[in-house]
Amino acid sequence: MPRYIYETANSWIDLNPEYEYRLFNDDDIYNFIKIEFPEYLHAYNKIKFGATKADFWRYLIIYKYGGVYADIDCECINPLREWINPHSEYVTHLGVNKDVCHWVIISTPGNPIFLKAAEKASLNILSGKSSCEYRGFKYINETLSFCNQDKIIKIKHPVLGLAGPPVLQEAAEECYENKSYSHIFESAQILCTSGEVSCQMNGNVKHDWANNKYLDALKQINTPHYTDHK
Repeated sequence: MPRYIYETANSWIDLNPEYEYRLFNDDDIYNFIKIEFPEYLHAYNKIKFGATKADFWRYLIIYKYGGVYADIDCECINPLREWINPHSEYVTHLGVNKDVCHWVIISTPGNPIFLKAAEKASLNILSGKSSCEYRGFKYINETLSFCNQDKIIKIKHPVLGLAGPPVLQEAAEECYENKSYSHIFESAQILCTSGEVSCQMNGNVKHDWANNKYLDALKQINTPHYTDHK
């Protein structure tokens, strides 16, 4: 593992000794889906891009076990115990695209948002659909609601539109509108709302995917970044 990736992974281990840290490789992901969600294995086997495999898998493993998921390029800045409300069922922020966070996911098991995201991703993969539409959230006076009803955010991308952040946001919005899932949002902890620059989980996680150290590390292990897919 390149040193930069090794150091970002260790930031989670060093600052959160009360947690168990697990690093999954391709074989681990395949076997997890095969055993726990065999109904999704066909869709998973059709995925071309590694980034999409990671997108699809993160929804399923968080739905199954809960916990904290972090992209390999995310650095933990402050211990989780200092900023996670232990009574929350879901912890997130609103990104620059008015969406829930995709690169750090914190949830209790059985959160319907993530099963819905997996279902939508599976349909996209099997049908070849790579576009999404959503309204986005705003968080004002500790109240989560939709942004301007008349302005729809449209994303079309061969990776992002298959199973990426826009798909997760679509799933979150569908669950938000379903009164059966209201408890998830009533107990959600919204850490911050981004402007033109990401609020980075209120400064508790550093996610700087475009920095040269990370991009060089990907080249060392012969792994394309999702932006390389057009």
